[in-house]
Amino acid sequence: LTHWKAGLLGGAITQDWAVTYLGVSAVPTNPLFPNSAYADIRWNFQGGGLEAGADFDWNLGCGIGIYGEVKGALLYGRYKNHFTQNLFNGATLLYSEIDYHRKESRFIETVQLSVGPSFSTGICGMNINVYALWELNGLFNLHEFYLSIPGASPTAGRDLRYNEGFIGMQGLTLGVDLTF
Repeated sequence: LTHWKAGLLGGAITQDWAVTYLGVSAVPTNPLFPNSAYADIRWNFQGGGLEAGADFDWNLGCGIGIYGEVKGALLYGRYKNHFTQNLFNGATLLYSEIDYHRKESRFIETVQLSVGPSFSTGICGMNINVYALWELNGLFNLHEFYLSIPGASPTAGRDLRYNEGFIGMQGLTLGVDLTF
């Protein structure tokens, strides 16, 4: 049994990373001179849009089945990113602090696939469906990050590589549907 559906979808995602790296210098005159780097990356997105998809329920018998959903959406919203970074070779500053802010409105494409076992039964004219789904979500044109270019001198300015990318998330969804 397949049901086609469409509707409105809203979403918000926030991520805050604080990364510290301590390593060993590649300086030939003092190979044990420590390197260090610190990066703080904070970003969020809030938006809404339209989604369309289908759910399916394959009854195997005795109320047991396989339930799943496939959806896609196009969201429009506000993206904010704040990135700071310091790189040191011991006491020597390799790069001055990068302090980057970005705010913009953008479209985000999403896809979702979920599948898992289900159990359905009827009680007093009401249908109850219980399911446990493994869920995979993909968000395109959402995540971006900045990396210092290796080998650039501290006087070269804020040399950065900009990357837009894909975020994939997976998880477990437990649910109960009641139909009257």
